[in-house]
Amino acid sequence: MSRGGAAAAAASCPEVLLVGCEGCGKSCLVRQLVHFDEFGGEEVSLAAAPTNGIERDEVLHAASGTRLWLKEVGGSLKSTWAGYARSAAAIVVSCEHGKRSGG
Repeated sequence: MSRGGAAAAAASCPEVLLVGCEGCGKSCLVRQLVHFDEFGGEEVSLAAAPTNGIERDEVLHAASGTRLWLKEVGGSLKSTWAGYARSAAAIVVSCEHGKRSGG
């Protein structure tokens, strides 16, 4: 369950593409999933810095043995998302829902 990882493991695991605008919580979601078993499903409070470029994390659910790769593409690379989507087994779009200001 770490950034990067072995190429052989990548070939045997499905890859999930995670995209969304800058600052919408993609990195926080990734950290929550990566550390889910470690913290017994409790919320993980790890500081997340903005993603510059692309980051890959391996997620392992210990109870089921399910393993997958999360490929997070930074919001600043929005124009390249389609290219990464072609090789993904699934796509997760993260969005932020904020309060409206004013009337």
